Amino acid sequence: MVNSQQSAMYEAVKISTAYLNNVRNNFGKRLRQVINVLLNVKARQRALRQLLRGQAMDQRAINQAIRREITNPARRFKIALSNRTTIEALHARFDDGPEGFYTTAIDQLAPFLETYPNNMQFAQGNIYYDCKANPHLHFKAFFRLAELLHQRQVRSFCVFPLRQSLIPGYVIIDTKILMTQIFQRTVRPGEPLRHRHEWGQFIDFRMPIFRAQAGREFGNMIETDGVGVSVLKREQHDLQFQQPRQQGAPQQQEFPYITDPEVQIPPNCVVIDPGRRDMLYCMEENSTPQAPRMFRFTKPMQDKIRKNKRYRRILQQMKPRRIADMERELTNSNTLNLQVYQQYLQNFGRVYEALLLYYSITRGASQTGQFPIHRKLRLSAVINKSRCDQFLIRFLNTKFPNTTTYIMGNWSAPHTRFQEPIRGLGFRRLLQKHGKQVFLVDEFKTSKVCPQCQQPTLETFKQGINPRPYRRATQLYTTVHGLLR
Repeated sequence: MVNSQQSAMYEAVKISTAYLNNVRNNFGKRLRQVINVLLNVKARQRALRQLLRGQAMDQRAINQAIRREITNPARRFKIALSNRTTIEALHARFDDGPEGFYTTAIDQLAPFLETYPNNMQFAQGNIYYDCKANPHLHFKAFFRLAELLHQRQVRSFCVFPLRQSLIPGYVIIDTKILMTQIFQRTVRPGEPLRHRHEWGQFIDFRMPIFRAQAGREFGNMIETDGVGVSVLKREQHDLQFQQPRQQGAPQQQEFPYITDPEVQIPPNCVVIDPGRRDMLYCMEENSTPQAPRMFRFTKPMQDKIRKNKRYRRILQQMKPRRIADMERELTNSNTLNLQVYQQYLQNFGRVYEALLLYYSITRGASQTGQFPIHRKLRLSAVINKSRCDQFLIRFLNTKFPNTTTYIMGNWSAPHTRFQEPIRGLGFRRLLQKHGKQVFLVDEFKTSKVCPQCQQPTLETFKQGINPRPYRRATQLYTTVHGLLR
């Protein structure tokens, strides 16, 4: 394909990003897993537990003995390994006598430790922190961890995340790709691109999807799989795309803060802490340990109401056995052996047509005039989602009075690095939709309030490396968010 380097660059970024995210999210727990396997922690705990039970010891004493003899030394070994300790220092510190668990583990971890240069220092002096901050420096070590599991005939993990199922493959189209691949035009080097003019020949800017929303405008890029389209938007930096606003019109907050001067604090308040497993943790202001007034809405409760597992089980049971065997063969294909991976590619090419035909028929409801089962289940899932929201509102009305005011923290997980999203804004809008009064509390400012004088006198004191590389030459260390005093 002529002038296809632009699309190849986007795909290369997707591949490298997937690799780095895999290291960033899984390096720490895989390193701890390898250490547990090398130290044979589970088998030693099982043997010691059986021995102590034979001596008629109680469960509490057994747990303390296991923690003292096995768990705590293994934890100290993990901490020592994370602090860039040399192999000689590890041997001198962990001399385990005739059993040789730690000596053998250190020798087997030598190829892993040798992947790092001798003069390399981890950020914050900790490998678990550095793998989050600089994942590209740990990719080779991540590969060595997988090799250690493979050598001990333990099921390895995926080092190179690959797409192994027939999911939509989205392609990014920007202005240059639009001109060269769709309009078949030649873009000369250095030629300015008239984004608005070129996209105006391809799309209708009057459609609602292309309008500016919440301070974001159309970013001259779309993402498509050939059927569906996702419009990519960016923050407004160009004034010509901004929607005019009346002069002097104040910007209304969607949810006011409880600390605003014009807010009258009502008598009945319920404080809500949104989370991941405990999606809503509610506590009334007059709740006491003797008479608790709390409510928890957990992720298992939501899944039970939405029937997610049941729908997945129905789809799996209705799938033909031949298709299930093909997918099972492709799923169990994690390997570090090049020949085995070549065999996987051959197997994938052999079953690709059959899988493509099956899923195309399953999705092609317009050809037969009948709705496939997965579309019916998807409709049921949408209905159950609405029922789940109604159940939550009814339960809150039963647990708390109708005049209750709900106060939620404004902390947003998507704005924090290495954090999974939580449904905070969705719950606020759900409560507001059903007539509930919702206020926010600034968790950062509230954390600075001294518990004795009730004044925001606490301040940060922790020093760390400046997160802005271009300012490190003049200011290497700066005060970072952390503990308060």
